Amino acid sequence: MALIFLASFAQANAQWFNLTSPTTTHLYSTYFANYDTGYAVGGNINSSVFLKTVNGGSNWYLITNIQTQWLYDVVFLNDTVGLACGYDGAMYKTSDAGVNWVAKPSQTTAWLYSIAKKPDGIIYATGTDGALIKSINGGDNWTNVTSNTAQTMLDLQFYDNNYGAAVGYNGEMIYTTDGGNNWAVKLMGTSNSITGVWMLSPDTIFTCAAAGNIYKTTNAGASFSYVNNGPNDLNSIFFPDNNNGYAVGTQKIYQTTNGGVNWSEMTPLPTANSLKDIFVSSDNAVMYAVGNNGTIIKNINTIGIEENEIKELAIYPNPTTGLIYIPVKANSRINVLNLNGAQVKSVDFVNEDVIELNLNALADGTYIVQCVQNNRSSYGRVVLKK
Repeated sequence: MALIFLASFAQANAQWFNLTSPTTTHLYSTYFANYDTGYAVGGNINSSVFLKTVNGGSNWYLITNIQTQWLYDVVFLNDTVGLACGYDGAMYKTSDAGVNWVAKPSQTTAWLYSIAKKPDGIIYATGTDGALIKSINGGDNWTNVTSNTAQTMLDLQFYDNNYGAAVGYNGEMIYTTDGGNNWAVKLMGTSNSITGVWMLSPDTIFTCAAAGNIYKTTNAGASFSYVNNGPNDLNSIFFPDNNNGYAVGTQKIYQTTNGGVNWSEMTPLPTANSLKDIFVSSDNAVMYAVGNNGTIIKNINTIGIEENEIKELAIYPNPTTGLIYIPVKANSRINVLNLNGAQVKSVDFVNEDVIELNLNALADGTYIVQCVQNNRSSYGRVVLKK
């Protein structure tokens, strides 16, 4: 489903809003296997956290596990199989969409900060002191790989089956052209820790760092340029496509809409906590960020749909004093959003030809109604005046 809304409803992108989190433990990573099902992991010296949502972040619940300390990254290979890594070489695998997590021998005691999957199914993870491990069987078994660096690597990504990059301490990046068998060291010309990496192509790579810098190379790391966005540390960078990108950190989120040429700050933020990771849907429609003290925030983009598309969904009566009716003829999810893009109501309907939806609990105003059927969305606008 594509959660995209009319740009003319707001002067800027929809605002970020807080989601209710079941924990106050720091969260370091989030990953959505599909639009509804997402995960977050974190922890501290005394505990670890696995979180899951099955309704797009409206509700989260804690998953019971045997881990006792930090978890730093989570990734899913498909809708049911996922991996999480953390302190002292901790590696956990789920084969049932996060219901149960089983410890796997990672062959290292290094703290593991990042996991990356390749299209061919081979998985790598990296961490302290240049640790680099590899699995060819979905994370059940791991072997050590020579990384050619002694620096701690904090983030790892593959562009395809051949090209990949990892970044870490002292402005160092390691780069592979043969699927991870061999790695070459690239220097960014800074002593800052490089905390995030994203490859738009084998040559064009963006990274983010402490002190607010966003670095870019267009020649596979032979040289770098950078944008200084201020003193606030940045912790993660994410591009859902070649034009749109996001970087999150200490009380900051930056956005580009032109492939990283220009970056602007997204404001306001609903939290003062440091943000550690961001995940964006492939259509740039929905984004989540997680961080300290259990923070989970969400943004639904307002850019990208034409006026005629907002009229696809039949809604009557319109205006309404409370009840509306929507002809659907299929199983449907109805989402109601305000003009800032915040979801204010969501209901699932099964085997309904005409949906009856009660909006009496909402304040008077104009709302966007989205109907999701078989991964396709249609939209309508309704005016509520009680």
